[in-house]
Amino acid sequence: FEGRILRRQRGNWQTVDPGISFELLNWVHGTAANDVFFGGNEGVILHWDGSRWEKQETPTFLPVWGLWANAPDDVWAVGGDNNARTPPLVMRYDGSRWQLAAIPTLARPRVHAFFKVWGSAADDVWMVGQNGAILHWDGSAFTEFGAGVSQDLIGIWGTGPDNVMTVGGRGTAEMARWDGSRWSKAPASALPGLNGVWLRRPDVAHVVGISGTVLRVDPATFAVLDRVEPAPTGLDLHAVFGDTSGEIFAFGANFVLPERGIVLHRGLSDDE
Repeated sequence: FEGRILRRQRGNWQTVDPGISFELLNWVHGTAANDVFFGGNEGVILHWDGSRWEKQETPTFLPVWGLWANAPDDVWAVGGDNNARTPPLVMRYDGSRWQLAAIPTLARPRVHAFFKVWGSAADDVWMVGQNGAILHWDGSAFTEFGAGVSQDLIGIWGTGPDNVMTVGGRGTAEMARWDGSRWSKAPASALPGLNGVWLRRPDVAHVVGISGTVLRVDPATFAVLDRVEPAPTGLDLHAVFGDTSGEIFAFGANFVLPERGIVLHRGLSDDE
């Protein structure tokens, strides 16, 4: 698979040619329209400064699965090969170079990849990954947490240090929430595995997953507020995100040839 970049302007999607060859891209995040980072396979990190593309040097060839930018000189990237025996990948960018973070040996076994990273501030950064792994950075040290989840945790987002939600599950859905003092886990359900979560308000989480699953969930109780049925697509949805224009987008694709991708979008109401 070759990487591809699309950009939406004035309601239209256009393919972007950065003039650089790169592998499959897995995630994107930035601090502004002129400070955007893209992470992908083989340790690829691309950066867009508003006028120029740069393929940044990284100290790894492992896949980058997630990025979170707190500031132009404070960016986290996570990844790893969940089929290998290598340690999970955690890197940090200081504005001039990427460096591997010295994470502790995890108590949870068989963790070879972190899939996503999100933070509310430079001293409040969460990473989630394989076999329910959860790692936190408090500005000076890493601490491992658990939420009673044994399946992979794949997506994470929040509205502040006391409201963070993670989702996952390769077979059935997993959901967990940090309330500022502890992680709580959703009861077992028949929902399919989940991949992406996004919150604009503390009381509503937008969640997407396998086979076109689209949900709105109450983070405090994990109650499903509503579910789009029938599913708008049979493809797996990998990410969901809202923007300042008041629209929400869900992105999906397959991982087999011939390639297929889909973007779903709608307007956001004030109460979500």
